Amino acid sequence: MTADTGPVAPEDEADDGAAPDEAFLEILSAQEPGPGTGVHEGTARRVTRTTLVRIRQRQPPPSAVSRATSAVRNGDLRAALAALEPVLGDPDHRDAAAATELAAIVLAQAGHPDRAGQLFHSLDPAQVGSGWPTAAFVLMASGAQAKAATIVTDQRPDSTIAGGIRALTALGLRQSLDNDVGTATSTLLRAAAMTESADPPPVMADTAAAVAALLAIHVGDLDVAESTLRRAIGRDREGDVSSYRHRLLLAWVAMMRGRFTWSHRLVGEIGAQLDDRVDGTLRDELWLAALRVGLARRTSDAAGLVAAWSAGRDVLLRSSVDLFSLLPLGEFAVAAVRVREYERVGAHLAAANRLLCDLGEPVAWSPPLRWYLVQTGIMRNRPIEVKPHAAALVRAARSSPYAAALAAGGRTWLRVLAGEVLPAKVETVARGLQSFGLAWDGSRLLGQAAAQSKSRQDVAALLQAARSLQHPDGADDPDATPTTAAVAPLLSGREREIAALLVQQHTYREIGTRLFISPKTVEHHVARIKQRVGAVDRAELIARLRAL
Repeated sequence: MTADTGPVAPEDEADDGAAPDEAFLEILSAQEPGPGTGVHEGTARRVTRTTLVRIRQRQPPPSAVSRATSAVRNGDLRAALAALEPVLGDPDHRDAAAATELAAIVLAQAGHPDRAGQLFHSLDPAQVGSGWPTAAFVLMASGAQAKAATIVTDQRPDSTIAGGIRALTALGLRQSLDNDVGTATSTLLRAAAMTESADPPPVMADTAAAVAALLAIHVGDLDVAESTLRRAIGRDREGDVSSYRHRLLLAWVAMMRGRFTWSHRLVGEIGAQLDDRVDGTLRDELWLAALRVGLARRTSDAAGLVAAWSAGRDVLLRSSVDLFSLLPLGEFAVAAVRVREYERVGAHLAAANRLLCDLGEPVAWSPPLRWYLVQTGIMRNRPIEVKPHAAALVRAARSSPYAAALAAGGRTWLRVLAGEVLPAKVETVARGLQSFGLAWDGSRLLGQAAAQSKSRQDVAALLQAARSLQHPDGADDPDATPTTAAVAPLLSGREREIAALLVQQHTYREIGTRLFISPKTVEHHVARIKQRVGAVDRAELIARLRAL
């Protein structure tokens, strides 16, 4: 009697080109098909394929954590949270710890650091398990350093590469909060180097490169920040969440250095790409909005500042405060004074003050925000508001050269506003600010001193010093294709500066404010530029300059 297998379903009969599993071939070979065996050779081959397909179909589907991880790698954070939701609702689920860690990572990337930290507040170390580096990281970033310490206690290091990178990153953050900046920087750069060799790189709340760059920016080491970000960007995959993160931070470094053309270009490129994303993150939106505000403020673009503030205000109000959002918050605070809406940032500034207080006023992280708030107090003519932030800078100055430069800047600014102008002292302080990447701040201090000075000779010297600080070393946009070679032989250095600002639609007054010259002087330069390029009016001039 021969075996009757019946009809084979089309999907079973289809040969997907894959070789049958060796184990099944061994089982089937126990009774070779052929005469006398009762099994037809063609039937045996069909049974083999059918059995394998049906076994494969009975394999369990990918777990919720696996699906969520794939979604994160593809930049779909919303899908990742949706996949994790059923597991998060079941504390007894076998994947509860892994799901909690991944949910915290997603929430941190999405710009909800407070919610990321809250996931771990009610858990003990045993419940956190191998996710302790992520738990410690997000808790420290949200100000819960004591809770982070309890979670780290008696935890064993993860033997995987991804676990090692996360553990090093959390360690580097803790070292920075302990004010050991040198060791923290080394630890974070080691984690970033390990990430380069990981394929694929681990899914994390923030990359080691981003944290290292943020730390470097906060301590005024823009060279380390830029080199770290450039290296990371060179290895980023297009469309990754980390790719936007790294380029936004590089745009911030460019802005701090006074390389506004470069920063503007990066902001424009990233903005266009984020607009095309269905699932953009609030964290990226916050940094992008703060960059637009900061660039408008630094280029004396009053209309642009109002527009950037109006567009970014709601992004700020929807964001929560953590250690890594202090720089955007400071930029928004200064802009809020300029547009007379300072009350809008009050709740966020109070939250930032609580955060820094909870973390013990870390010298590695607090000075930039204190510097921003010294400026807001000066702009609002509120000495009582300046005092606590100036005092914090003075305390930090004992162990931080960057804080010392900021403290000196604040003291000198107040003296200048009081009419006490010592040109040599002001220039020394301004150049101290420049040495930490605050050339724009230094030039503004010199310009303010010139406005307060009674001596024409001092005014001229201060304005010259201010202009010299506004020209950073190196190209303004080191990555751009040169487009001004044709105009360079025609125009002087000053005329090229004015031409670039004219193309950006700045008024004579705005250009004068930016370059520390009078609007009348700008007008004279523009007249000469017209003659050199053969333009008869402003519209034709701008058209010719754009063509060049």
